[in-house]
Amino acid sequence: MRSGATPEEFAARSAAILAHPRFAEARQVAIDRYLALYSGTPALNKLLIDGSKHVVIMFAVCLAAGQREDEPETWLTLAKLQDVVSTLQVGSPGLVEAIVGRMIDSGLIATASAPRDRRKKLLVPTEALIRHDLDMLAAFAEPCTVLGSHPAFDLAMVRDRGMQRACRIFSVSEFARAFQTLMKHAEMMNFFQRDSGYLVLLAFLQSALSSPDGLISTVLYKDIAERFGVSRAHVRNMVEDAEAAGLMRTLEPGGAGVELLPDLMEKHDRYFADCTVLVEQSFVVPYETMIAGPQ
Repeated sequence: MRSGATPEEFAARSAAILAHPRFAEARQVAIDRYLALYSGTPALNKLLIDGSKHVVIMFAVCLAAGQREDEPETWLTLAKLQDVVSTLQVGSPGLVEAIVGRMIDSGLIATASAPRDRRKKLLVPTEALIRHDLDMLAAFAEPCTVLGSHPAFDLAMVRDRGMQRACRIFSVSEFARAFQTLMKHAEMMNFFQRDSGYLVLLAFLQSALSSPDGLISTVLYKDIAERFGVSRAHVRNMVEDAEAAGLMRTLEPGGAGVELLPDLMEKHDRYFADCTVLVEQSFVVPYETMIAGPQ
């Protein structure tokens, strides 16, 4: 399977997305679908989305898709997952073990004996986690369809499991590249590192973009807190930190008026454009490999 875009191709595609006449529409679809994906059960959603937990879960799904019964080095074990996470400096082995324990308790991961070595315990994504991943891929594909059409996006939208597996196998080879790309967006990563931080940001963006000037959010802190299972103080602290960084400005207390400053909008748009390039290639490259068949 060929790799993703060269750095030059990546930069050119990201710039083209930013300049696309339907960019604002694609961004809105992405915000709406991502928020809808993580609505419902705050405690479970915090496990699925928060910082290192989200990364560990996605690594588990991807590694499970690529494992081969006759190649033990590909088996998804706790040690394998810890090694990958440690290599990318996302979390410690102890953190990975704790997150896996929570995943097992939450019904997202099960354990099973390895087929040829019953001493080894494999980690197995449950149907609940697989369905969540299918929903996530569909949510990621929909904004791509606004910017252009491709059969791979269509397969993701109908939750095709063959497409899912191909995407996740490809993602294994792209872990480091994708992680390096995302880490360039320090301000966005700061939100991801807070409990439900990126969801909180998206809630502000969703509210602000629906306002007449597209900058003033009126969603209350208490409503955000209830939606994502965090405290009002947590939301307020996030806004205060964003204010200190020159990204937001409080106009009225309690979230009745929070202005999203141009620097935040620009940084989020650049982050979204880069993420969209990553998403596009995570669909298109494995699709083309599937169509080409064995070489």
